Amino acid sequence: MLSKELRLNVSDFKAKKPLQQRRNAYFLLKVFSSEEENPRFGVVVSKKVHALASSRNKLRRRIFDFFRENLGKIAKGRDYLLIVSPSASKLEENSAIVRHLENLFFGP
Repeated sequence: MLSKELRLNVSDFKAKKPLQQRRNAYFLLKVFSSEEENPRFGVVVSKKVHALASSRNKLRRRIFDFFRENLGKIAKGRDYLLIVSPSASKLEENSAIVRHLENLFFGP
């Protein structure tokens, strides 16, 4: 899991306007400016993605693991909010989730 200083509550994003937005079929990424040195991350997984909280939390943990493993590659001084689309419930394998997140963060 990602350390607490690198995680954000979704309420921290409500008053901010995003600098950039990127989307694919499964995720919407909003990038915000930040005065913090390290990047910080927030993840929104609604009940529309999966009805069971355990499944939503499992998906959230996989996403935070991706952030932790790729922390050195992600731009510093930014806040990232990742909103998970209901179609992401079809992604069952961790490799598929990682592939789509890599395309979103590092792709064209």
